[in-house]
Amino acid sequence: MISIEEAQRRILELVSPLTDTETVRLQEAWGRVLAEDVSAPFDVPPLANSAMDGYAIRAQDTASRVALKVVAEVPAGTYHSREIGPGEAARIMTGAPLPPGTDTVIPQEKVERHGEYIHCSGPLPVGANVRLPGEDMRKGEKVLSKGTRIRPQEMGILSSLGFSTLSVFRQPRVALLSTGNEVVEPGAGRRPGQIYDSNRFSLWGLLQEMHLIPLDFGIVPDRKEELRERLLAASAQADAVLTSGGVSVGSYDLVYEVLA
Repeated sequence: MISIEEAQRRILELVSPLTDTETVRLQEAWGRVLAEDVSAPFDVPPLANSAMDGYAIRAQDTASRVALKVVAEVPAGTYHSREIGPGEAARIMTGAPLPPGTDTVIPQEKVERHGEYIHCSGPLPVGANVRLPGEDMRKGEKVLSKGTRIRPQEMGILSSLGFSTLSVFRQPRVALLSTGNEVVEPGAGRRPGQIYDSNRFSLWGLLQEMHLIPLDFGIVPDRKEELRERLLAASAQADAVLTSGGVSVGSYDLVYEVLA
């Protein structure tokens, strides 16, 4: 008798990781495993932008509580190229790039607006309410490592970096078979002393949950030659073979004997 840990160690010594890769669309990448490192192709955010709805201004203009003239409006998804001068402000929306000449955003609830002018409630430091270029990710920075399993959050990161396809490892194929004269398929006729096969279907679900590809090799009766042929067929088509039953010390437990 050996421990579970020792059994796992012996098995793992005999296996090697898959190296085959394939390219999949990002929408199909959930649960797959990255075959290469992923680096940011650009800064995120790419430009200094507003962290909230408000007004893009020069921080130094807030020191004297002067009225600032609103000379532009910058919605998200646009870029205002004209420089905003001293004593001026630009109405700006969350996510919009800061116009040239500005370095700070004052939230709209912190100002009073009268026509074309706003009055600030007090001084602000340079960079207040501004997201700087590369604050989330720097160009060239490794953001995901080879071997990472893709979850919804990784899909979001990859899409934000403009990736529409990914190189991933091929999904392992796992053959499943049950053994025993006493086991029958669900829905089939059942003689006295027989039971419906439940292990194979539980294992099928577990493999799918792990994003592996199960291959069904059914139920094998307690006949040594038929079991050998089924195992050889399964091993020829799959990366791994998972059996249920036939490994005790009874006269009809044949899996260990066939594999030996």
